[in-house]
Amino acid sequence: MKKRLFTFLSLLLVIASLSACMGKDTSSTEPNETKSTSEENIDPLGSFSEPVEISIGRGIDPNYQFDGEDTPENNVYTRWLEDQYNIVTKHEWEATAGEDYEQKVSLSIASNDIPDAMVVNETQLKQMIKAGQLADLTDVYDKYGAERLKDIYDSNPGLIRQCYLRWKIIRFT
Repeated sequence: MKKRLFTFLSLLLVIASLSACMGKDTSSTEPNETKSTSEENIDPLGSFSEPVEISIGRGIDPNYQFDGEDTPENNVYTRWLEDQYNIVTKHEWEATAGEDYEQKVSLSIASNDIPDAMVVNETQLKQMIKAGQLADLTDVYDKYGAERLKDIYDSNPGLIRQCYLRWKIIRFT
């Protein structure tokens, strides 16, 4: 249960980071905001005024049973993201957890056809960095990161490296 919660929270943080830096049509997809003459005040965890679609690559456990009529595409988590933030998740691909998933991730990286979010291992992360497939989110983190999260990272300088390796959350410094 803890592993599943940890995975969900990690994915949520990645999604929040992605949503904070999406800028396709800022007039309709920016989170709720108030503009001042000196600077925009954007709530990175606010709801988007128009639906924002993100694609994910997902590892599936063939033995997992969803509650009731829930599915991988429509369940308590996907409905919550849509209800709270107006974020619609689409499965770009699914693969059975384990070797099949690892192979699918590696194929996505090699073909430069990666979804907006997927869990990668350290080797795959390094491949993505080398291929220039990742964005430097330092400015996004500095501008929109939650103060509580910044306080936690600042209190333990080794935590950024730990998160980089463990959660695959990237903050280039």
